[in-house]
Amino acid sequence: MSYHILAINPGSTSTKIGYYENDTCVLEENTPFRKEFVPGKVHVLDEFDARMETILAFLDKVGKKPEDMDLFVSRAGAPCPVEYGAYRIDKEMVSAICFADRPTYHASLLSVVMAFCLARQAGKQAIFYDAIDADQAPPIAHVSGIPGKRRGVGCHNLNTRMVGREVAQTLGKAYEDCKFIIAHLGGGMSISAHDHGIITDACTSSEGPMSPQRCGRVDFVQLVRMCFSGEYTLTDMQRLTDSGGLLSYLGAKDILEVEARIAQGDEKAEFMYKAMAYQVCKAIGEHFAVLEGEADAIILTGGIANSKLFTGWIEERVGRMAPVRVVPGEREMLALARGGVRVLRGEEKMKTLSFLPDGCESLEELKTAFMARRPDLLDKPAVQAILALS
Repeated sequence: MSYHILAINPGSTSTKIGYYENDTCVLEENTPFRKEFVPGKVHVLDEFDARMETILAFLDKVGKKPEDMDLFVSRAGAPCPVEYGAYRIDKEMVSAICFADRPTYHASLLSVVMAFCLARQAGKQAIFYDAIDADQAPPIAHVSGIPGKRRGVGCHNLNTRMVGREVAQTLGKAYEDCKFIIAHLGGGMSISAHDHGIITDACTSSEGPMSPQRCGRVDFVQLVRMCFSGEYTLTDMQRLTDSGGLLSYLGAKDILEVEARIAQGDEKAEFMYKAMAYQVCKAIGEHFAVLEGEADAIILTGGIANSKLFTGWIEERVGRMAPVRVVPGEREMLALARGGVRVLRGEEKMKTLSFLPDGCESLEELKTAFMARRPDLLDKPAVQAILALS
């Protein structure tokens, strides 16, 4: 049986949309999105109309209507802690996302709302899959070293779990029967330990290796001194996260440019590129310890995994721990589609999320507080539609 799936994956500056028949991509587009500056608090529905126009135009292009889809699958930032896998998107979840008092919203939350609205119009179902902030790591991984500050465990969930399934299949095993260390190598990096289907620990660029434009782990004492030196503003410190790494050392973040400079004999470029690979290897070693010194494979994925030079340096250092498998690029859209196919085939169950913000006892209370707090939004058609749900 052929299933028709629409995968929706908006980011801060683009909207990715894919139409799949089972897990075969018929058409995929990544449409740039110009983000308008909105003073004050940003609401999840501020971008709804413009993003939805993009999705409907895409459906026209493939000659389909919302009712032709069997399932709408969304990338997601969940409104509260969740597990991996598929969650049914319902009106309670959408209301909790739209009416909660948040300082700002990630585009992945809007994805959930749009998928639900399309599904409701079509009389079909919508799910989100492998949410950005899904976290099932054990309590010991959440200890930060500072009481009251819980360490988060997150990584590129969609892509890393996707390639974990692919590599497991080549080994003749299920992903849930394997132990992997998976390094997602891109503009942002994450290294994660996958133990029988659970990501038991992970680090991103904030506490792991530097990346082409992020500074990675920096000594805590140095950061404190910088903060109180008087030389840096809060904005300066915040910008360090996306203007460090190779960009800060070489003035370049494009890997092809860096490798071209290395080929021309640029010793500094080669040294810094090797330093980035060295830091990735250190993070892989940390997660090898998390897996108690056992791994079926070390998997390198993401855009930089296309570089044989970079992945070769990593394999030289860590190849004795476990076999190194290179799966270049990212497969987020395919991961969404395949998750949807497993749900439609009954191979994976949908979970249901029940959530209300702290201090709120009902959706009606949440809606009433929202209407009083944001009267400026009440005349928007999208807001009226969501208000009518609850």
